[in-house]
Amino acid sequence: GDGGDGDGGGDGAAAKKPTEVCLLDPKRAQNASIVIAQFAGNPRAVVASIEKWSEDVLTLDAVDALLKIAPNKEEVELLTAYDGPHEQLRKIERFMLLLVKVPRLDRRLQAFRFKFVWDDLYSEVEQSVATVRAACDEVDSAKKLKRMLMLILAVGNYVNSGKSTGDAPGFRLSTLAKLNDMKSNNNKTTMLRVLAVLAPEEIRDFSAELPSLELASSESTSLTQVTTKMAELRKGVAQLRTELDIAEGKVDEHGNEVDDWLERRGGARTDPFVKALKPFLLVAERRMQKMGDEIAAVDKAFLAVATAYGEDTKKEVQTFEFFAQLYNFCVAFDKAIKDNEREAALQAQKAKQEEKKKERKRLAEEKKKARDSIKSGSAGAGAGKGGKGGKGDKGGSSFSSLLSGLKQGKTLRKDKSKRTIESKRRSLSGSDAGALAKAAIAEHDDEAAGASGAAATGTL
Repeated sequence: GDGGDGDGGGDGAAAKKPTEVCLLDPKRAQNASIVIAQFAGNPRAVVASIEKWSEDVLTLDAVDALLKIAPNKEEVELLTAYDGPHEQLRKIERFMLLLVKVPRLDRRLQAFRFKFVWDDLYSEVEQSVATVRAACDEVDSAKKLKRMLMLILAVGNYVNSGKSTGDAPGFRLSTLAKLNDMKSNNNKTTMLRVLAVLAPEEIRDFSAELPSLELASSESTSLTQVTTKMAELRKGVAQLRTELDIAEGKVDEHGNEVDDWLERRGGARTDPFVKALKPFLLVAERRMQKMGDEIAAVDKAFLAVATAYGEDTKKEVQTFEFFAQLYNFCVAFDKAIKDNEREAALQAQKAKQEEKKKERKRLAEEKKKARDSIKSGSAGAGAGKGGKGGKGDKGGSSFSSLLSGLKQGKTLRKDKSKRTIESKRRSLSGSDAGALAKAAIAEHDDEAAGASGAAATGTL
């Protein structure tokens, strides 16, 4: 009896912990569990959001995640065939059972995703078309640009005068890219920099007339990309139309029309999916029609502008390539102007430095001349003083000669003669050099006579 109670107790414990039923592949279940973890344990709210086509719970990332874990055909069959207690299923299987009850789950998730990307994708198309339209208008009415191109043609014909290409009626836009490669004989400048000098001041800022060129020269804004994005939008809108028609009962899941859909549409009117989808779809279809007309008009305008600028429109001309040629020329021309200004500033600075160098050299030479002159004058003055001193020494260093002269009375006569000569010098004008010379000769003769007399008289 005790053993039976024990066995019974063991069976009761086992009944309290029923084994979980696993319907999905373990790896698949693990990946799906990671996805549903972001919904904060509220799977019913997720399903309701899909059914109502509402953004209350779902985001674009959540929709992409749900598309990855949406049950495939085999899993749908496996889940719908389960008839056991739902309580025994794992959380992921219970969530999957809710998803398979949503009609056309995969298609509705795709429609939901399109709803999220619609605004951004349509805005990209709208902005690209507006950019190309603006660029066409700017290039078509750019007076300064056209004058610049006429100048380039004139210079080109002048350079090529006498050649077969010397009288060209025009040139391809692709030529603009070559102007910076044409260099002078000394390789110090380019044709583009020469044109920047030759261009009249009032047209050098022609790039200011073309503010849309930069964006229009990007491949992402080209009409080719617009066409690609429009195709994606049209596909999405068409899928929405199909889902609405199926939800309203107009067609079956294979796209076949249903004859009695009008009688059965009453239920569709109350379907939250239809109520959310229909107004969105009608607006999208109207906007797509309008955008299609605008693209056709812009494409026509572009072909007219490209033809006016000499492009061969019989071949496919990409909008971004056409505008890129003009934009790159604008950038290169503006750079050439700055290069010329910088070169002029350097030359001016160099000339200023050279002028300063010459001035310093001139001042140095003048200082040197002044120093040499001072040195020369000092040397002459010193030599004169030395000569007079020597002469004085010669006449007065010998005491005996002086005594001899006193005894003979020669010194007084000599001094008197000198005073006479000095008096005569002062009385003569500075210009009477001849008279001064005669006086000097007379003095010299008196000295010579005195010396002879002294020699004849003898010494004490």
